Amino acid sequence: MQVWNEKRELATQYLLDAEKSLKEGDEATACVTQRKASKYGIEATESLIKAMEINGSTDGLENFESGLNKWRELGDFC
Repeated sequence: MQVWNEKRELATQYLLDAEKSLKEGDEATACVTQRKASKYGIEATESLIKAMEINGSTDGLENFESGLNKWRELGDFC
């Protein structure tokens, strides 16, 4: 769960930074930063899914799988 929290926070910060860069008109930096957010979002979500599987708690797992796909799409968007 610690990995989930750390990576999720990094992903969130990178998304905010990407948004700021985009608002400033720096699309290249925004794209690079968005890809970093995607990387950390994927790592965070994968660690959460693993933790859930280890604990035998699979309720809502499909929602996290869907979230994982969204993070992947975000990284491929640029």
